[in-house]
Formats: sequence, C-alpha cells, structure tokens
Amino acid sequence: MIRLIKRYESRKLYDTEESRYVSLDEIAAWVRNGQEVRVLDNATNNDVTSQTLTQIILDEGRKG
Repeated sequence: MIRLIKRYESRKLYDTEESRYVSLDEIAAWVRNGQEVRVLDNATNNDVTSQTLTQIILDEGRKG
C-alpha cells in the first residue's frame, strides 16, 4: 500500500495514514524499509514525489 503524504505551502509534510506531521528523515527511513510513498502538493494536488525524494537524496549526501 502506498503511503500518502501531503505537502503544505509551509513545506510541512503530513502523513495521512498516521494523521501527523513527519520529517524528511522519517520518509527516507520508510523508503529504505521498502515502503512506497506518494507526496502530493496540498494546494494544487500535483504529484511532488520525485522532488521530495530528490531533496532527501541531496540531504543524505550532505550528511555523508
């Protein structure tokens, strides 16, 4: 099952499954564990999954 995350204008990420805000680190951990995620922009309903995953990869690269 795909976990649906909504991204708000404030750049906050909201997990609709657990009804709470989550961090990029949490999403990264879910992806590493095989969980499929889909990120939608709340205002436009556009799929921004690839942009979010790219941001996670860049952040991981900075951390080493």
